[in-house]
Amino acid sequence: MAKITIDGQTFEVDDKSTILQAAGANGVAIPHFCYHPTLSIPANCRMCLVEVGTPKMDPATKQPVLDADGKPTIAWMPKLQTSCSSPISDGMVVKTQMSSKLVADAQKGVLEFILINHPLDCPICDQAGECPLQNYTYEYGPGATRFDYDKVHKPKRVVLGPNVVFDAERCINCTRCIRFCDEIAKSPQLTVVNRGDKNYIATFPGEELDNAYSMNVIDLCPVGALTSRDYRFRARVWEMSATPSVCSGCARGCNTNVWVRDNQIMRLTPRQNDQVNGYYMCDAGRLDYNWVNAERVDGAFARGDGGGVLEPVSYETALGIVANRLRGVAADRIAFVSSGHATNESLFAFAKMAGTLGVELLDLVPHERGEDDHLLLRADKTPNRTGAMLMGAGDGSQIGALIERIRSGAVEAVVVLEDDLTVDTGLTEADLARIPFLVVMATNTSATVTAASVVLPAATFAEQTGSFTNFDGVVQKFRPAVMLKGLSRQLNPDLVMSRLDRHATVWDSWQNEDKKTDARPSWQMLADLSVLLGKPFGYNRVKQVMDEIAGSVAAFSGVSYKAIGDIGMKVPLPTTAGTGEPVGA
Repeated sequence: MAKITIDGQTFEVDDKSTILQAAGANGVAIPHFCYHPTLSIPANCRMCLVEVGTPKMDPATKQPVLDADGKPTIAWMPKLQTSCSSPISDGMVVKTQMSSKLVADAQKGVLEFILINHPLDCPICDQAGECPLQNYTYEYGPGATRFDYDKVHKPKRVVLGPNVVFDAERCINCTRCIRFCDEIAKSPQLTVVNRGDKNYIATFPGEELDNAYSMNVIDLCPVGALTSRDYRFRARVWEMSATPSVCSGCARGCNTNVWVRDNQIMRLTPRQNDQVNGYYMCDAGRLDYNWVNAERVDGAFARGDGGGVLEPVSYETALGIVANRLRGVAADRIAFVSSGHATNESLFAFAKMAGTLGVELLDLVPHERGEDDHLLLRADKTPNRTGAMLMGAGDGSQIGALIERIRSGAVEAVVVLEDDLTVDTGLTEADLARIPFLVVMATNTSATVTAASVVLPAATFAEQTGSFTNFDGVVQKFRPAVMLKGLSRQLNPDLVMSRLDRHATVWDSWQNEDKKTDARPSWQMLADLSVLLGKPFGYNRVKQVMDEIAGSVAAFSGVSYKAIGDIGMKVPLPTTAGTGEPVGA
């Protein structure tokens, strides 16, 4: 550790850190553009300039030279230094823009230089409201421009790849995007072309920006030069609520923010969690949200006694049909198919329901595709297969035998939790049509829903409080970002609200029920079914389910929503025989 003085305050800091890192760790904000904690340091934007000095040393005594007050005399470096690239040393003294007019003037000059050719199109820029350049200019920049000439024009609306659009006039050449592709994505697809005030980034000839993590350059860009083709011009940041959540695209469970306007998800962005995903997420996960907005199972459905078509019924009627039918079927002729897409809470309730009925045919469908990559992507395309295993809801090892029993007609009733039996199983729609009684708790329409006898509408991860357990055993909590029918964002103090939400009235389009789905968390539907079966679980709130999990599942001992917090809690996983490796790793 080393002692460093910043703006008159002395801190004890890691002696391997830079001035910028040491300042940030102690709450001292130094503006910067090109620096990022995960990337190499080019020190090319010059925004993080500071005054730096060290104690003057007596060559004879090797001790600091003291002034009249008995304090070390500081030898100041002749020029300002870039704090992002300057390592700290014991006794160093630093002046930032808060205590040095020289630094403040230099930063003002840097911003004026950047803005000479930067288009002032903030009102139509997707970065407006979350733009470091905009914020720094307001806080540290000049109040007016002295440049009264034509700006340099560069290419605009350049499609760099399937997901990213580039505006070269906005680019400030911080090179974050280039370094990310080279160093993190391991896919060098971007470079700087031309020289001087004519330079800008571009893809290499014959290349496009199409690596699996390309959209992270949008978040890294400190201006609005790189924008999302999916999100472009759809919403403004102040119109949306941003709810901390977890990606449901694979077993990694990247931490995200779910951005919602008019009760519709507009975009997903990564949220920093060093033990799970760091600062990043893959493009596939970032774009995996439209299924929450569309093709939803909206309300309960059932077929008449003689078959026929699925017709809307009340939730209570649908549950009654399920309870009455399951009572009349022998336990060895009932199959329960769980899912790695469901929450820990729903999987626990599902396994408990199977136990209540004496059902032993219980497993889940593995959804393995491709291979794990070098960064975040996992072959397991479900967020909670590890959770299903820990909850006793199956691990996929017996699914082949279970599917064969279904195909051969050896089961009379099948209950499916949030999955489609025609995906990765070999079952066809004709196979499903031969099942005498098929119950599906589903979020979206599918071939399994079409073939079902009873459909119960399940809430998605974005519409409920719950948790997933990733492949590494990290239990992560998420909370609702999208409202279900009958619920109000304004009446729930735990929900994140946008400016539109806070000032909504009953006459505003985003306040009505039109964009809300009639659905319920699966654990709640199972709890309601348990009452009709005469063996009530006693769950009224999701916290009660988690409390029971913590008390009955060994790996979850001590787990609670409070302990999980915003970054998750790691639980022990059983190991694979012979290897000693955690299951799923």
